[in-house]
Amino acid sequence: MWTKLITIGAVAVLALGVAACSDDDDDNDATPTPSVCDQAETLQSSVADLASLDVISSGTSGLTAAVDQVKTDAEALKQTASDAISPDVDALQTAIDDAEDTLSSIDSDASLSSKIADVETAFEGIATAAADLKDSIDTECP
Repeated sequence: MWTKLITIGAVAVLALGVAACSDDDDDNDATPTPSVCDQAETLQSSVADLASLDVISSGTSGLTAAVDQVKTDAEALKQTASDAISPDVDALQTAIDDAEDTLSSIDSDASLSSKIADVETAFEGIATAAADLKDSIDTECP
């Protein structure tokens, strides 16, 4: 099960990584501001950190801290991004909120294993939202 969580996180990292480094041939878009691309890279890094956690040794507090960092970076991206990607950032923030709610319902590291399906579902939500955000960021950071 832990492998599945790491795989889900890796998909999200890959999706954001491709977005931050992609080449968009559409020259009709406005020139992106460097801060948007910088924020996208920062978000990519925090998602990578989440995906690379050793879940067993990190426990609930480590997972929560990593999800909180992804949320902080998503909020920073929203502040610098165009209105065009705001709905996708909002969707990512909702997925992050769902993950935070899931993690807050786990009362101890010992009960983490009994809630693994819920954690997987929450992390899948983050991965899906990150993949959708990737498409939007492509227009911001060619």
